[in-house]
Amino acid sequence: MPASDRAGQHREKRRFHPGTAHARAPSPGNGPGLELEVRGNDQTYYVHLRGRGPSLPWQFHQAPFEAAADLRVVRIPFDAFRPRGMILGRPIAPERIRSIAVVAYGRDHEADLAVRRLGWY
Repeated sequence: MPASDRAGQHREKRRFHPGTAHARAPSPGNGPGLELEVRGNDQTYYVHLRGRGPSLPWQFHQAPFEAAADLRVVRIPFDAFRPRGMILGRPIAPERIRSIAVVAYGRDHEADLAVRRLGWY
């Protein structure tokens, strides 16, 4: 998927609209997880996965990752994603993923994140 670069202040008062870069998700095939090539400011960021079917903006599956100052490949297995929001009680099925968001979330901080590549492994 194409690269994205985001920088700026993230204020948590925007609770349901965190600083994001979104992408529509191609099929993950049979791989065990998501792979990102990223660099940042040594902070924790998150990946939000949304599945097919009706859902509200605050319903997603979330996994954290660390964005180091140098460009690195980060691998996040699907079983690391935890449901967030009401009525999402089960893990997301990889074949049902419809969108991916890389987000600054959960606290006030200076966000600086570049995503060079996003895909499956």
